[in-house]
Amino acid sequence: MPSDFQVYTVDNAAQGFESTADDSSLKLRCETLEKPPNIDHYRKTIVHNVRMSTRPSIDDLLSGISQPGTLHKSEDKEHKTHVTVNGLGRQKGGAAGAGGPPPSTAARLKLGWIQGVFVRCMLNILGVMLYLRMSWMAGQAGLLFGTLIVILACTVTTLTAISMCTICTNGDVKGGGLYFLVSRSLGPEFGGSIGVIFSIANAVGAAMYIVGFAETVADLMKEHNVAIFDNGINDVRVIGLATCVLLMGIVFIGTGFESKMQMVLLVILTLSLINFVIGTFLPISKDQNLRGITGYSWTTLTANLMPAWRGESFFSVFGVFFPAATGIMAGANISGDLRDAQSGIPKGTLLAILVTTIIYLATVWITGGTTVRDADGFQALMYSNSSNTYITPPCASNETCAYGLMNYFQVMELESGWGPLITAGIFAATLSSALASLVSAPKIFQAVCRDRIFPYVSFFTKGYGKNDEPRRAYGLTFILAMLIILIGDLNVIAPIISNFFLAAYALINYACFDGSFSLTPGFRPTFKYYNKWVALLAALLCLVIMFVISWWTALITFLFFLLLFYYIHRRRPDANWGSSTQANAYKNAFTGILKLTKTEEHVKNYRPQFLVMTGNPASRRPLLDFASSITKGHSLIVCGHVLPHEVSLDVLKYMKKLDSRLNTWLLCSQKLKAFYSPVANTNIRHGTQALLQAAGMGKLRPNILLLGFKSNWKDDGPDGVQEIDDYVGLIRDAFDSGMGVGILRNGDQGLDHSHLLTRNRQLNETRTNDNVSLPSVSELSNTGTHRRQMSSSSAPFNKILRLNDIDIEKDSMRTTDSISRGSINCAFHLGEEDTETIDMDVNMEENTRLRSEFANVISMEYAVANAVSAQETSSTGTRIDLFPSMNRFRKKEKKAVIDVWWLYDDGGLTLLVPYLLSLQKSYLEGADLRVFTIASSPDVLEQEQRSMAVLLSKFRIKCTEIFVVPDIEKEPSSTTVNEFEELIAPFRTSESDPDSKLITEEVLKAQANRTKRQLRCRELLQHHSANAQLIILTLPVPRKRMFSSSLYMAWLDMLTRGMPPTLLIRGNQTSVLTFYS
Repeated sequence: MPSDFQVYTVDNAAQGFESTADDSSLKLRCETLEKPPNIDHYRKTIVHNVRMSTRPSIDDLLSGISQPGTLHKSEDKEHKTHVTVNGLGRQKGGAAGAGGPPPSTAARLKLGWIQGVFVRCMLNILGVMLYLRMSWMAGQAGLLFGTLIVILACTVTTLTAISMCTICTNGDVKGGGLYFLVSRSLGPEFGGSIGVIFSIANAVGAAMYIVGFAETVADLMKEHNVAIFDNGINDVRVIGLATCVLLMGIVFIGTGFESKMQMVLLVILTLSLINFVIGTFLPISKDQNLRGITGYSWTTLTANLMPAWRGESFFSVFGVFFPAATGIMAGANISGDLRDAQSGIPKGTLLAILVTTIIYLATVWITGGTTVRDADGFQALMYSNSSNTYITPPCASNETCAYGLMNYFQVMELESGWGPLITAGIFAATLSSALASLVSAPKIFQAVCRDRIFPYVSFFTKGYGKNDEPRRAYGLTFILAMLIILIGDLNVIAPIISNFFLAAYALINYACFDGSFSLTPGFRPTFKYYNKWVALLAALLCLVIMFVISWWTALITFLFFLLLFYYIHRRRPDANWGSSTQANAYKNAFTGILKLTKTEEHVKNYRPQFLVMTGNPASRRPLLDFASSITKGHSLIVCGHVLPHEVSLDVLKYMKKLDSRLNTWLLCSQKLKAFYSPVANTNIRHGTQALLQAAGMGKLRPNILLLGFKSNWKDDGPDGVQEIDDYVGLIRDAFDSGMGVGILRNGDQGLDHSHLLTRNRQLNETRTNDNVSLPSVSELSNTGTHRRQMSSSSAPFNKILRLNDIDIEKDSMRTTDSISRGSINCAFHLGEEDTETIDMDVNMEENTRLRSEFANVISMEYAVANAVSAQETSSTGTRIDLFPSMNRFRKKEKKAVIDVWWLYDDGGLTLLVPYLLSLQKSYLEGADLRVFTIASSPDVLEQEQRSMAVLLSKFRIKCTEIFVVPDIEKEPSSTTVNEFEELIAPFRTSESDPDSKLITEEVLKAQANRTKRQLRCRELLQHHSANAQLIILTLPVPRKRMFSSSLYMAWLDMLTRGMPPTLLIRGNQTSVLTFYS
């Protein structure tokens, strides 16, 4: 091997190599901006005052120039990051996990897996149950069923520990233990709910352990005739409160000292167990024999082999024992204090479960093989040679025996070599569990608070000392524990605590299953000894055990969990942790689209899916609202936006910002189930053609193009013919693509309110912006050209703002009151990378236009959110309320009437759309439908009317009236004709060029009958439908190469001008209605 290379194994590198070296230490032999893989490139946080290697951006590589002052950007927002620029530190506030100041940079005390995990889990698992209930369980359940109970309980905890190890090894584990594991795996809703519940459970559990200790001390005092008050509950309270103060003092000293105390308690616990085992081999004393101790005896063992239930059952005994198997989270709960949590938690937890399981099984068999079930304490045990068993004392028949496995809880002390050491073991087990709980609860709660999942809890985020001790959370836990200790009797609360722990275990197992089931590439645990179906089985086992222990406490646990879950879900904290819930959302969506693609289409399942050419959706909100009233969130809406720019790197960056911003605005702020899709093209028709071809995926793609009527089509006269031709060309392109077409005209109000919104915000702006400048006339004309192609009400914005001067987060948060509390995580701020000034190597004018357009998007989002109360002062000083026009198609209209002019059969779309608009969740909900059609002959009016009524009946579409128009071919009035002549006058030409885009005399004569029909139709509309809330009319087809676009636009203008809101619509001549089942 060449001497220039040095080889490191992966294991060696993982143990000691974490590079924070200067980039200069990695020298390449050729000049390049590329950098080798470096751990610094993948860090989520930045070390204060340490220069770290940064990966070059794709812009740097494409341009070949490294941008100076590039900051290391966090790949997610879990923690507050420290950024160092030119030696000056500053904080960048994250969202989730950004509470409180950063911890001290001094070296923190880190615990190894033995002291931090194994010892802590051992002490937390081995509690008073070992000393006071294992012998009772051996008597009730017998040795076989007692063994089964222990194995079943430990199986649940082992499977949970395996799931926990799987999650722990799927990335770095930070502080927060169980909460961190669940929240990063299943999301903030699950994590926040179980984090609060688990914090409370640990705090109350600590109080329970302390009360148990206090009761033992009180009993000892009573035996020695010593009392504080009454040898009763008041003594328990005083002893408990004093003990809690002492333990909290140990905790406040720090985790290191508390861990040393745990080691001392472990020694005492170990000595007490050794003392018990040794005592069973010593000769039996007379007192022991009177109390049922036989020593190791085959007779005793066989007699206790099978169960002897007395007021109990298998599951009730299991419910009593199971809390003794909990405590496996003690190491994970202080994950932030571990030297290597990723490897330490699996090793320490699994080893602790193995050792404690052996201890529990040994205790069951030792006590069951050395002690009879019943003894009266007065007569020595008598052996029957005939039956080869010990004779049962008379007191067993009425269950009044004082000793034996079934009656005396101090069997371990009775059998031990020295009784006081067992009492010391009880103290050690109780105090160690209490200490572990008093440490776990505050650390978990601090982690929950730092993620800002709940409001008004930032006070508890502060950490103290080099170990970032949560002293404020310690104080809260202390107060809660003291209050619970004052109760003095926790028998009712104990099952709830057990259920809280089981709920946490169930979520750990489900998190492992869900992460594996999602098949996301990011789920790569190094712990391979797991199976997703076993994890799911463990989760179900935990749920079953919850109800077995106590069904009503299980319901209470679920109630608390669901309340917290619902609150967090509605609040939608700004937390994006890449949870398996997100991975499953993608997987389910992808699977659904594939399944939909395989499904053969049927007319009964037809849904209108819209490509709505809104441009900036914030400026044409009414057009979007109208489409939403039809789909009601049950089918696709794509908001198409053609940006008038050549495709370039900077334009693509700008489009990416718009895509992120406006999709969030649509889904979250405006409660609209729609998607924003931009495309860059200097020609609107070419851009729309791209959207017609590319919008959607599989069969989830638009089938109707919805446009706003171009009411300013005639403003530029012959100079604007190309824009008219492009607009009409969009209609032809949609028909060529097999789509239907809808054109909405909102009376004289129009659909584009961008100019009103912008002027309104300028007048109501409460904060000043020193970096606002007025654009030049040329800039205004450039910016406005493209907008005029789509709507007459567009006007150039009279402000240009720099992107980096816009307080995007502040502006967005002003819309909080209007934000939908849906199921989507809607974070409004774009982050540092989205507020940068767009770097432009092209001309300055293009740079200004891009920045101005993006600023206008943000401006209009804010304006739309406040349009309810917005008013704008016109040049005449009058007040104009923006609410009615902005919410034209949102406010429900009572007793509405929809006139449907189904003049030509287009497949039924002209009839289906008004029916959908009359259903619930539409602004025309409950509207009456009046259907108008034309007669094929004046002689068959009644027959035509009956036929239409039968057809509507078969379609199951209810209408109030049916009109058959007999005189559609009648000559229009001279007034209507003169109005039409005046309308087309600027576009008429005397030339006879067949390719002319103007209206030639030849074309006008050739289309005379169609023109008269459209004009006559206008008169009928004015006569019958002037008072309708909506008119839906079959759209005339713009035939190719038969007439000019300006003539076609004149027809549409005559049909809709001066009328109520009118939708011109036509399907693609394919049936969308059927009367077959």
